[in-house]
Amino acid sequence: MAPTGGPRIEAAKIGYNSAMPDSPVLESVSAADEVTVPTAAPGGYDLPNDPEAERAVLGAVMTSTDAIIDVVELVAPDDFHEPGHAIVYDAVLQLYGTGEPGGPTAVVELLRDKKLLEQAGGEEYVRALPSRVTKTANAPSCAEVVRKKALLRRLVRAGARIGELARVADRNEVAADEVIGSTSAELASAVRGHDREYSADMVDMLQALMADLDARTSPEDLSGIPTGFFDLDELTDGLPGGSLTVIGSAPGIGSTTLALDFARFAALRKGIGAAFLTLTDTTRSVTHRVISAEARIRLADLRSGRMNDADWTRLARKASDIAEKPLMVTPVTNPDVRSVLFTAQDLVWQQGARLVVIDSLHMLTARREPRYENREREVAEITRRLKRFALATGTAVVVTAQLSTNPGPRQPIPPRPSLADLRDSGTIAHVADLVVLIDRPDAWERDSIRAGEADLIVAKNNNGATTTLTVAHQLHFGRFADLAQR
Repeated sequence: MAPTGGPRIEAAKIGYNSAMPDSPVLESVSAADEVTVPTAAPGGYDLPNDPEAERAVLGAVMTSTDAIIDVVELVAPDDFHEPGHAIVYDAVLQLYGTGEPGGPTAVVELLRDKKLLEQAGGEEYVRALPSRVTKTANAPSCAEVVRKKALLRRLVRAGARIGELARVADRNEVAADEVIGSTSAELASAVRGHDREYSADMVDMLQALMADLDARTSPEDLSGIPTGFFDLDELTDGLPGGSLTVIGSAPGIGSTTLALDFARFAALRKGIGAAFLTLTDTTRSVTHRVISAEARIRLADLRSGRMNDADWTRLARKASDIAEKPLMVTPVTNPDVRSVLFTAQDLVWQQGARLVVIDSLHMLTARREPRYENREREVAEITRRLKRFALATGTAVVVTAQLSTNPGPRQPIPPRPSLADLRDSGTIAHVADLVVLIDRPDAWERDSIRAGEADLIVAKNNNGATTTLTVAHQLHFGRFADLAQR
């Protein structure tokens, strides 16, 4: 399965329509009174543009996939003043949408195939664009310049058209209130081109909402990706596309297990493509966890091979079922967040993953050189990148994180975890849509009356209430489960 692109990418490919809306003024204009769109501003000077900023944006997106994620939210192809630049940018987006690298060679070949290479400035010009980039981190600021110039051009054109409309209306004795209505529509059209991301018509949004609700065949259907935990799904309505979920726990408490539970349920029970990217484990070890949880074979017995006949029977039956399901387990050796997200992008576009689980946040780095001296700022940047990736691809992203539950003098029993315990950066709690913290009382008290239970503390929930949910932990099977399944 190879989708053609996520919601943000597709939106960026939609060209801005500068045609004037239907209006009584234009209907009264004869052929001789045709209103034209100016190619230069009144007074003879060029329309607002910044060729260097445009070239810097193109060079950045041809150099870094991460720059595309930053820039695609800000500019569309028609925001470029130079037609050739718009052609190159659209080519990069097309390559990105199919999961292919958008480097100079790939862009040149695509434009050559489409017979657009000369219109883009020629092979030498296109290949030289990345050389104009000093830091790809500057791409968002350059994109803002391009976006601003595009708005100013639309306003200049709209002003010229409004003036011409007024003169045409005067010659044709059109009522002034009709001119006002037409000029308001012209200005609104110009602004929509600038702010296209937020300019969806309310009627369209309501129709989409009604279609989504109508598509649900029963009250149990969720709008997001189910986690497999009844109370959590009731609270969140599933994990929506574009969301970032953080699962936090102290070491050894079960954040990896819960994250794998989410991926396992989505892929094996619901047939939803789920990618599990691990920076802390091997494919073999994760496979052991999946088989143990599904076949209910003790994890220690599975790893050692000391299984009885009933275990072997369940293993054979479950292994064939699991092999046909869209669960993708991928070990990641390069901790650079850009490399990890590039791998995730391939799984989304090429394999159809709708849920991406990354284990774990604190193994990721923002960049190799130069290294961050402040780990808190680095984790903040990583978290924002994960959220932008979720939005750009329309996937639900889940990441595990460590907690510092005992920052003061050592205590036999640490306090219940809270958002403040997320290690290294307060930005994690600000950026995440859902934060689930795991507390296992029997991890600290061996004789706890709550042996076998775990609390899922929903510490942040952008789509509902926060509360504490109790589940069973069956770590000998490498899983958590609803209490009713114990």
